Amino acid sequence: MSCLENNAKITLITLTLNSSETLNDTLKSVFEQDYSNIEHLIVDGNSTDSTLSIVEEYSEKTKHKVVVLNKTPKGIYNALNYAIQKATGDVIGVIHSDDYFASSNCVGLIMKKFNSGKYCVFGNIDIINNQKNILRTWRDSYDPSHRGFWWTPPHTATYVHKKLYEKYGVYDESYVISGDYDFFCRLPREVIQDFEHINQTLVIQRNGGVSTKPINFFKKNFEDMRVLRKYSNKPLKDFINKKLSKIKQLHNFS
Repeated sequence: MSCLENNAKITLITLTLNSSETLNDTLKSVFEQDYSNIEHLIVDGNSTDSTLSIVEEYSEKTKHKVVVLNKTPKGIYNALNYAIQKATGDVIGVIHSDDYFASSNCVGLIMKKFNSGKYCVFGNIDIINNQKNILRTWRDSYDPSHRGFWWTPPHTATYVHKKLYEKYGVYDESYVISGDYDFFCRLPREVIQDFEHINQTLVIQRNGGVSTKPINFFKKNFEDMRVLRKYSNKPLKDFINKKLSKIKQLHNFS
């Protein structure tokens, strides 16, 4: 992968659907980024609250390019694929409407890594409750050479060179929860092993996302096994290792 030019464009994607309670934190964190070449695509699924008013106010004051895309809800991965098709950035990342960047220099740090020729860059996540107290944090502590099918970076804090989507395809929309896992398992292992880790918190994630809700626990496990049966020659072993890796990746805070 060739190095990107300085000040290359990054596209950030935010999906919204009646997101007014948390969206201000998300938009404020993008607004405060000190990196200048940001395209922010906001895909709204027909919100009926004040979401679009909040977005309009943000777009009027931010220095970043903001594009609002209206999309009838057909699932998360359908909306993401739609945004990826519209994206004009060299790098694409997702900042969910209930998450926000940890500091104003996060995007700058990410793009600096792409300037050195990386395919993908990811960082740590702090997971918080409604009072913004840290419940736990995700950190990668594995040697890159050990990244098997059980390992994937956290989608919430992962940024991908657009050429990866062009070469290996976008998200499989038949998944409800594990479409990003399917995408990363689809990539050659040598590509995965070259992913660059920034060992600091990039994103603050509110507890209670789609994949963490108790009601989706069994569905996620079912979809994860479906992914592993497609790509791994030892799906059960990789499934167990994936679950065990959470113990090492998630550090609890009291």
